[in-house]
Amino acid sequence: MNRAVWGKLDNATYLTGIREGDRDILRHIYDEFQPNIISFCLKKGVSEEEAQDVFAGALLAVFQQAKEESLELKVPFSAYLFAVCRNLLMKSFRSKKRFAEVTEGMERAYSDSNPLPDEQLERAMLGKVIRELFGKLADDCQRIIQMRWDGESYEQIKEAMGHGSEGYTRKRKHFCHKHLLELMKKDERVRDLYL
Repeated sequence: MNRAVWGKLDNATYLTGIREGDRDILRHIYDEFQPNIISFCLKKGVSEEEAQDVFAGALLAVFQQAKEESLELKVPFSAYLFAVCRNLLMKSFRSKKRFAEVTEGMERAYSDSNPLPDEQLERAMLGKVIRELFGKLADDCQRIIQMRWDGESYEQIKEAMGHGSEGYTRKRKHFCHKHLLELMKKDERVRDLYL
């Protein structure tokens, strides 16, 4: 497709291109929207790698929604994609905040020899439940999540896990993390203590 025509694309063209797997449309989406979305994420204080994760996760979500013929956009495609990215970024912040609060509470609970106040005890109990739920994940999920928590890059994880591509490693980590959050949401002990 001629680059001069790109500015005239409407929502139907984007959605049709996604549904049909049109490489030109997909390349255009990356070229046109990724830099601004990555820049937005970086301004919010995430790393380049996390920003790439947000963009990839948003594209995956948009692609899955676009496959459903019923998806109708009431806003320009660019605004829709940006909103999905923003929502994923905010969701990531909420998850990190919860995890940070839990681990901070666990650290305080285990480092203090005095009797624990109720709040610290609840956080320590929640940490124990989360570790138990983490143990229910498949071994590869546990390794991937633990390696990310330890600060290893997707490239390092790809090599360690023997994955064919970094993209697959990102998708697998996203799936594993989502599965852990689903286990947490379903567990009564987590809901009673924290959510």
